[in-house]
This record gives sequence, C-alpha cells and structure tokens, in this order.
Amino acid sequence: MEKRELQLKQKELRAAMHEANEKNEVDHFDKLAREYREVCADLQKIGLDELASVIERNKKTTVDTNKALHDVMRQVRANGGTATYTLQREITSSVITDGDANNMESAGIPLSIKSLINPLELPTIYQSVGITIQTGVRGNIVWPCLNTIAEVDVAGETVELEDKSLDFSKVTAVPQRLGLTITVTNEAIDDASFDLEGVITAQIQAALARVINTAVVGDSGVGQLVGPFANGDVESVTLTTDSNGVPTYQALLNMMGVIMGKGVQLNGFCYIMNTVTYANLMSTPITAGDSRMICEGGKIAGFPVYVTDSAKIADNNVNAGCFAYAVLNQHGENRLTVDTLTLAAKGEIKITLNSRWSLTVLKSEAFLKGVVA
Repeated sequence: MEKRELQLKQKELRAAMHEANEKNEVDHFDKLAREYREVCADLQKIGLDELASVIERNKKTTVDTNKALHDVMRQVRANGGTATYTLQREITSSVITDGDANNMESAGIPLSIKSLINPLELPTIYQSVGITIQTGVRGNIVWPCLNTIAEVDVAGETVELEDKSLDFSKVTAVPQRLGLTITVTNEAIDDASFDLEGVITAQIQAALARVINTAVVGDSGVGQLVGPFANGDVESVTLTTDSNGVPTYQALLNMMGVIMGKGVQLNGFCYIMNTVTYANLMSTPITAGDSRMICEGGKIAGFPVYVTDSAKIADNNVNAGCFAYAVLNQHGENRLTVDTLTLAAKGEIKITLNSRWSLTVLKSEAFLKGVVA
C-alpha cells in the first residue's frame, strides 16, 4: 500500500478497535489490534526509508556545495582576487542542486531568506475607543431623535397653559463604498519565499482598517465617512498650555467638564492624541514640582488615552469624546474576491476587496476638539 492508503487504513482500524472495545468483543478486538500493528510497522518502514533518502541527499549536498565553493575560490584567485556571481534569489528545499560553479544560482549556493519585514505603522485604535460596530447590516438605518426637552409652566389657578411642542428629527446612515484591488503574477506567487498571496490579502484587509481608523478618530473625513472630529458641528476649544506649549492638566480636565455640562453621559469618554503629545504629557507634571505626570499608565485622571499618528491630529492638539454616541456599520457582505480567470491569459491573479461602510455621529455634543493657540 501507499503511505496515504496506510494512513487511512490506520484511522479506520483505530475507529473499529474503539467500537469493538465498547461492545466488549474481545476476539474481534484482538484481530483488529494485530492488523493495526502491522499497518503501523509498514508506516514506520516508509518513514525510515524517507529519512534515509533525506540523509543521503544531504550528504550529496555537502559534497557538491564544497566542490562549488572550491571552484569559485580558484576562479577568484585566477582573476586577481575578484569575481562576479548572481545571487540565488531563494532556496525552497533542503536539497541543493548541481550546477555551474560560475553562477551561484545554478551552483546551488544557498542564500538564507528570513521572515518578511512589514512596514512600520501604528496600530489602528477605532476598535478600542468604544464605538458601536455592527456588521452585516441590511437595509436603511434611521435613528429618530428628540431635539428638545419638555418644560413645565408655573401658573396660577385657571390660567391657561401655553401650548408646547417637541422637536423631532432623524439621523440616517449613509453608506460609502470602500474597495481595493491588487494584481499579482502567477510567477511572483510561485517564486516568492513566503506566502505572497496571503500577504497581499492581509494588506488589503489592513488597508480597510486604516481608512476606517482615519475616519473614526482623525480630523478629516473619508468620502461620506465623516467622523465626530471632522464633523462641522463639533465644538473646538483653545487649550491653555505651559511654557513648552504642552496642554495643562486643568485644560484637559476642562474638556471633560465641557462635554459633561451638555448633558452627555460619560460612557466611553477618552482622549485621542498623537505620539508627540502623548510623550509630552507623560513627562509633564500635573503641577510644578509634583511627582505625578499628566498622563500615567495610558490614562489622564483615570480616563483612557489612545494614540494615533500626526497625520490625523497635530502636535499638542487633543480630541476627546464619548464614542458611545457614534456608530460604525458594515453594510451587506465584505467581499474579498480572488480572480484567477479574468487575467489568466496574462498569467495574473487579481485580488479585490469591495465593502460598504457608514459612520454616523448621533450627538456631536459628545465630542470636543482641543486646539493649542
């Protein structure tokens, strides 16, 4: 039997032995056990043969590689100490092939390729700030809003009460299509020393997260994805700073007070800033001579601080808000398509993402932009 057939037989016998044991069929169990041991022995022999083959190939590899290296060194000496060789781009096997000693690729002299190094970037934070995220949403989404509060009249006996009204409106989610497509050749996928297709797919998904992060926490919107700090209705305040231009502890607490004073419940209240501001607040005392810093343990006065990059928030500016008053919806399906047919004649694969998202701010009063003068 082939190795695969033996493995399947081993699995079947194991299940049959378990069943015979459950039924207390002693004779049948012993017969199955003998057959199981024979199959295991055959598999072990195949494994030993494979190991011996690998050892033999590795012996040959060492001999061939040493010969190639000696030939290279002889040519270097003959050329006055210089020689030019083409580096082998990748090694996908432990077995090094024979070849011409004048070319490192064909000679099989290995080049060790390590893991792929990804770009440097800050992690996305929109998943952490407390915003409601819903996926697979169908149809239109509307939030009815009551914009006024009822007020009681203070009146004397028989005095006719003034007729009052309540102001209602609605907030509607507006989906925005987000997409990205990348074309890669079959040759590039086959020749890469890592999972190139997997890397492309991961980067497409990461790109989606990046643009959503920009919309949620940044000072500018993305198409119709307009976050709370890019909304024209959001209030801005000027932050008092120290002599180094760093916002004071009191100024940052005042931001919380302004939001709270509008009747906003401080559910999920947090501060958002860039890395420079974060570092400044970590090294600035609450008050002169105090051993405590404004930002300690990733918090200011117990409220969490989230860090993004300078492209979204300027140095020493601070955004703050309660993300319980914002909703991020993914509409329908997130479609990631790997198309191997359309460009097959060119030997290419197209990997495409299509998705629809909406970002809705339910109450702009729950957010505040702090700007240094």
